[in-house]
Amino acid sequence: MPPAFVGDEAIDVLYEPAIFWNNWLIDSTETSAKPQQILIYDNDIVLRPIPDDTYTIRIFGNKRLDTFSDAASQSGLSDIDGQDGWGEVVAYGTAIDLLVSGGEFEKAAALKVFYDRVRAIAQDATAQMLSTQRSVPSF
Repeated sequence: MPPAFVGDEAIDVLYEPAIFWNNWLIDSTETSAKPQQILIYDNDIVLRPIPDDTYTIRIFGNKRLDTFSDAASQSGLSDIDGQDGWGEVVAYGTAIDLLVSGGEFEKAAALKVFYDRVRAIAQDATAQMLSTQRSVPSF
């Protein structure tokens, strides 16, 4: 979940209306106060409790691309020698992060060997591709 802040304080971000409205009754006559939770659903943003003043709300997120190949083509790293090796690097890195966050350090260490190998291959292929291209002049 991307974090959200009211001023400098973190608040809960929910994406399920049922959970949000279970916490905050729809028909309640609640008093207004500094927001504690935010619902992001169907292009709507709902704050609860209702703000009693003007607050700066910051919400961080990620841009979702239609396909992974769009990300590779936008970065200029697609189809290196007919392969998109950076996808494997991202997949192995994500798997390692998930294993470490779950406390499975031995499995993560085993995957790191494969991660290092595919990262080295992707880096070599990228360096080889970029070495044949002329750099953009700085003027």
